[in-house]
Amino acid sequence: MKREIKQAPPTPNAAVTLAAAHARLAQWALAVYVGTAIVVASLLLAVLLTENAHEEDQISNSMRMAAVDRSYTLRRYLDLLTKELGRIGSRAEVQAADNDNSPERELLEAAHKRSTLFDVGVAILDLEGQVVWAEPHTFLPAGTSFGSASWF
Repeated sequence: MKREIKQAPPTPNAAVTLAAAHARLAQWALAVYVGTAIVVASLLLAVLLTENAHEEDQISNSMRMAAVDRSYTLRRYLDLLTKELGRIGSRAEVQAADNDNSPERELLEAAHKRSTLFDVGVAILDLEGQVVWAEPHTFLPAGTSFGSASWF
């Protein structure tokens, strides 16, 4: 004997529970999509902010290195000028005690006209920082004082 298993015909209640299950699945899927979108948007924002901060650091480091490089170049140039002025000052024509500054003036004129280092001008200052002589004469007017300058 064969037994027949009779299935109950689908009831309207079963259709409602299946529709409710599909609705819950759709809600969960939507929640997962929204959560994923929030996480991805947050990660994208974090990457953009981090990249911006990194780029600012790179620019700052580049500017700092350029400033250091320029400071070394300026120091080398000022050392060269100091040595050249020392060389000019140690020549036999320069005698501060003789009260005759015509040899010094000739030396300044020659130093200015034949030098690439002093192409703008060169001047003689007294102990108080007053300009005694300048070559060319328009470079620094006689009597200009540098005595109050912090670097003098």
